[in-house]
Amino acid sequence: MKNLTISMLAIASIFCSCSKESDLIDGANPNGNNEKVEIKLNAGVVTTKAPIESDASSHPTKDVRLQIVTAPDAAEAVWTAITSVASTPTLKTTGSVDFTGTTSLYYNADETNKSHLLAYSPEGDNTTAGSVTWTIDGSKDIIVAQAVSGSKNTPVGALAFEHLLTQLQIEVKGDAAATQTFGTTIKSIKVKDALTKPSMTFTSAKVTTLNWANTTDKATFDVFSTGTDTPISSAAISSNFTTVGYVMLQPAATYTLLVTTDKVTDREVTVTMNSTAIAGSAHKIELTFSATAIEPAATLTGWKTDGTNTGTGTID
Repeated sequence: MKNLTISMLAIASIFCSCSKESDLIDGANPNGNNEKVEIKLNAGVVTTKAPIESDASSHPTKDVRLQIVTAPDAAEAVWTAITSVASTPTLKTTGSVDFTGTTSLYYNADETNKSHLLAYSPEGDNTTAGSVTWTIDGSKDIIVAQAVSGSKNTPVGALAFEHLLTQLQIEVKGDAAATQTFGTTIKSIKVKDALTKPSMTFTSAKVTTLNWANTTDKATFDVFSTGTDTPISSAAISSNFTTVGYVMLQPAATYTLLVTTDKVTDREVTVTMNSTAIAGSAHKIELTFSATAIEPAATLTGWKTDGTNTGTGTID
């Protein structure tokens, strides 16, 4: 099983702005002339599909689209009226942020009008003022960086992205007797009644959890094959634990899995955590197939390693 060990993605050497080109007041730049001060960014790793992957330099293993929202240039940030995205640059595999094809950002010429920036991934819906709502399907990894502020002479600080969903990593095994009841192949694993529309209020404070107040919008999430955004369609049940897939969703105290094999369809398995699953953490779910039951157990792994959370359950 590939462990995901990134719990916080530090983004270094970031010089960002909350002014778009059309809003810029021309003025003296740090070099003393009257040229506009375009802001350049360098960044670490985020991703929109599948759990975060990075190389040894903390660069993404594939290009990723970011969304940046900006509060009006002012001494203090006011986020309540924001209803649009200021820029959608691409984080490249080199660690650079490329604004080609999107809006460049600039510092305000007036040093007292600070720039205020908040970044996240993946794309969301910003039509409700001061917030963003995502529609998730189990494959999206929501990452948010705390807002930063600065000016052309006092650049903004580094951005630190954190995971705000829980990840379940599914492993399966079964003995010879299990094949009589369940067969030898997993056709699908799903999570029943997963919440689909988390939201976040824009703020200068660090966001550690999403808002899950919308409990009406639910769906059955596929568990996706490890390293892909393709649902499991054929995974062997062997005598040793084998990682078959992952899903990213809301933190909860229990999860209901629907397991389909070559011999059973939508067999319900309840996984009960010993406490609510942790946002930003991965929980390994081990499904043991026996002659009469699927027995789950859960432990904390990957992403954050700040504790242990286990769960048990069985189905006859």
